[in-house]
Amino acid sequence: MNSPLLDPAQLAEIRALSTIRPEFPEQMLELFTESASEALKGCLAARQTGDTRQLQSFAHRLKGTAASFGALQLRQQAEQLENDAILARNIKQQRLDAIERTIAKTHEAYADWLQQTAG
Repeated sequence: MNSPLLDPAQLAEIRALSTIRPEFPEQMLELFTESASEALKGCLAARQTGDTRQLQSFAHRLKGTAASFGALQLRQQAEQLENDAILARNIKQQRLDAIERTIAKTHEAYADWLQQTAG
């Protein structure tokens, strides 16, 4: 994927909101990590049981989390996963592993951004 991990416009909005609520950027990171992890766990469980409706639902939730956070690559991956679940395509474990890696990379990129903007 060629898109950046994080949407610069979304980061600018988060930075602007931090002038009103200084704790907001850190809270966003915690919320993203928690929400993305829960949605991924749901995707993994649904894949194991072969429940494509549940997989679609959790992928949709992951896509929403990614979109609200500005996680561009994760949003693309979650959207493709959701579409494949709708079409009842076989979802390989490697695909969910890649999503898990993207969540970790996104978390790291955001934490780095927080450090750069602090002070």
